[in-house]
Amino acid sequence: MWVYVRGGTGPPLIVSEFSIDHSSFRQEYATPIFDQIFARVEEMRNQTIPSEPLRKAIDYTLNQRKALYRYLEDGRLKPDNNTAEDALRPVAVSRKNWLFVGSERGGRTAALYMSLVQSCKACKINPWEYFDDMLRRIMTHPVSRLRKLLPDQWKPLPRDARGMILPDKQ
Repeated sequence: MWVYVRGGTGPPLIVSEFSIDHSSFRQEYATPIFDQIFARVEEMRNQTIPSEPLRKAIDYTLNQRKALYRYLEDGRLKPDNNTAEDALRPVAVSRKNWLFVGSERGGRTAALYMSLVQSCKACKINPWEYFDDMLRRIMTHPVSRLRKLLPDQWKPLPRDARGMILPDKQ
């Protein structure tokens, strides 16, 4: 992936995303942009009256300033919430289908499975493999260690070349 930065009066700077330290890069190029945006928002605040919808949006933006500037300090943070939206998209797409889950209990069950599927995706685990393995093990798994079957801690059982689960060596 390539990052294009238009800075100063020269041509755009083109760098590989993998070859930069995000926090220092953001400090150099994004901080002036943030400063200009918030200076303009402050000017607009003085030109509006408190009851205007625009003023409410301006006040909201100013209240989020600290959180928005946090993006500049931590190179791991993304400038958007696309990751969260991508995780919720299947829920939104399926919402009409869930009107007919049969009961409140069915709805809770569907929500539980969707949560586990999204957790698998977040942990880069194939949901099908996870459910196949977890559902085979859960009835004989000690209750005190059920947490080990959640996607963030789950480890698949060893299998042979044909994909068959190997017996425990206890």
